[in-house]
Amino acid sequence: KRRIEQIEKSGIIKGYHAVIDPQAAVKGIRFTLDLDVVHAHYEELIDKLEDSASFANTHSVIGQLLEIKEWSSIQIKKLLKIGIENNQVTYILKDNDVKRFFSTICEGNNCDEARRIRDLIADEE
Repeated sequence: KRRIEQIEKSGIIKGYHAVIDPQAAVKGIRFTLDLDVVHAHYEELIDKLEDSASFANTHSVIGQLLEIKEWSSIQIKKLLKIGIENNQVTYILKDNDVKRFFSTICEGNNCDEARRIRDLIADEE
C-alpha cells in the first residue's frame, strides 16, 4: 500500500477508472461521467508546442491547435506565454497558420503577452 501511495504521489499513477456493466446495474441508478480526455489532449498539444524545436513540428502542432475552438483562460495564458518565450514559435509568427492561430488566441485579450504578440504580428506585415 505504501508503495502504491508513493507511485501516486510521484505522478506515475494519475487516476483510476471503473468498468460498469450496464446490465448488472440496478434500474434507476444514474451514472455521471466527467470526461477530461479532450482537455488532456489539449494540454498534450500545448506541451508539444512549448517543447517544439523545429519549424516542421511547430507547424504540425499549430495545425492541430487550429482545430480547437474553445480554450480555458489558463490554456490561453500558457499559449500566449509560449508565443513570446519559444523562439521557434516567435520566429514564425508571420507564417499564415501560426499568425491565424495566435490572432485568434489574442482576440479580446488585453494582457501584456497578447499585446506583444499582436505587435509582433503587425511588425511582420
